[in-house]
Amino acid sequence: MNIQNPKGYLVNDLLQVLVKAENIGDLHLKMMVKYPQQFSIKKEIVEMFLRAFYKILWNKENDLYRKLELDVLLGDHTESAFVEVRSEDVNFNYPNFYFNRHAKKLNCLL
Repeated sequence: MNIQNPKGYLVNDLLQVLVKAENIGDLHLKMMVKYPQQFSIKKEIVEMFLRAFYKILWNKENDLYRKLELDVLLGDHTESAFVEVRSEDVNFNYPNFYFNRHAKKLNCLL
């Protein structure tokens, strides 16, 4: 099956299974679905984001389609570290890092 461009009759089923933690490859998104309270987010918000991403990715008539890219990586996860920085400064602005303003901490998987 081509996850980049699935057959139309598979789309609804795919939208249901692709939001389940066991089917999410990105570890950060997977953890957000499995443990939403640790990220101060509702699980349903993450699921809505994932469904919206795939709907746009699969809709070639949507102007945003060309701005999305899905990389399917092969092999096992090779993350080797988790970094957590705590600070009273709530003005973090670092790409690839998640800042939880409520807990005043910055997280990143390496």
